[in-house]
Amino acid sequence: MVIPHVRTIGTAISFDGNTGFIRINTTGTYHINWSLVVANDCDCRKDGDILVALEDQSGYIQHALSGSPIDDLDRLRTSCDGERRIHISGHTAVYLKAGSHLRLVNRSGNAIHLRAVQGSSGNCYSASLTITEVG
Repeated sequence: MVIPHVRTIGTAISFDGNTGFIRINTTGTYHINWSLVVANDCDCRKDGDILVALEDQSGYIQHALSGSPIDDLDRLRTSCDGERRIHISGHTAVYLKAGSHLRLVNRSGNAIHLRAVQGSSGNCYSASLTITEVG
């Protein structure tokens, strides 16, 4: 799942917008938090229908999975184009070595895509990914 616009601060973490991979440049413990607003092609409505994993580059190591989705986000915020939204999020604290690559991957088996919603500032947004080195 590629997040198209990413801002990084410092040199401990870098991001490749073409592949969606996050590269850890400094060994340490990181707190990783993500929040995505998605639309799905199957109009899934049950908990667990949408599942996003934070994985290493190989896809074999899953560091965390998203929690249950919040259904009908459009009741909470005005959507930018009227399409139904689902909000999913997850977080973890994990020890990573320099050179590690991470990415968010849709593992639900249902096609999903990022969709914008109206934020409180009036701007539309679809994803938030925060990585903080904590030790």
